[in-house]
Amino acid sequence: MTKQEFEDDIIKRFPNFDIQIISNSGKLNKDIYWDYSNKKNKEPLVYALVKEWVSGGTGGGNCWCNGEDHYRRDPEPEPEWTNLDYLLIVFAANITYLQYRQIESKVYNGSYEEDEYYGNSTIYIYKTLKLSDLFELLVEFGYINV
Repeated sequence: MTKQEFEDDIIKRFPNFDIQIISNSGKLNKDIYWDYSNKKNKEPLVYALVKEWVSGGTGGGNCWCNGEDHYRRDPEPEPEWTNLDYLLIVFAANITYLQYRQIESKVYNGSYEEDEYYGNSTIYIYKTLKLSDLFELLVEFGYINV
């Protein structure tokens, strides 16, 4: 199996997984403000498994300016990364803890903020794992034959 076949297989077999096109550095496009035509950022675009959640922000602003105060948005707990776990069950059911830790070391952690109208905002935290990194490690561990 080639890297391209691996990526295509995942995208086809798991359409409900959060797989996005990201920069090669691991950042989401929302974090670095580049467009999909890749004119502003010359990094290659790659597929990645993504997990993101709200970590805070401000709400309560409105267009009526009726004196209601802004409030802090409560952070959500970090969700389990069940999509990664499921991929490992499919491709590497006998993975060891130390191999799993090596995969975790390839995860990129980032955050970005979306500013909204009337002073509201939402802060997101995300994690990305490039499918190419996952493929290379699964080959190295002997779970995928090239």
